Amino acid sequence: MSIKIRDEIKRISTDLKINGCSNCGATLDSRYLHFHHVEKNERNFPIHGIELLNRTDDELIEEIHKCMLLCNKCHGSYTAIERS
Repeated sequence: MSIKIRDEIKRISTDLKINGCSNCGATLDSRYLHFHHVEKNERNFPIHGIELLNRTDDELIEEIHKCMLLCNKCHGSYTAIERS
């Protein structure tokens, strides 16, 4: 992982601690916050798991900026609404 992506992740982590969930404001451990793509048609890949291994730093940063951070509960609600 390059310095560029580490710096971006550090910045996002700081935002997580300050702002928490974009929907309810819950400030949780970052393990309980998820990246949720705001516009599904603009999603190129998920921000988790093996998908990240073959991505460039610029691709990761670009994809992260298409998302909002949600807690487990809010992410589940958003996903349920989108699927219905």
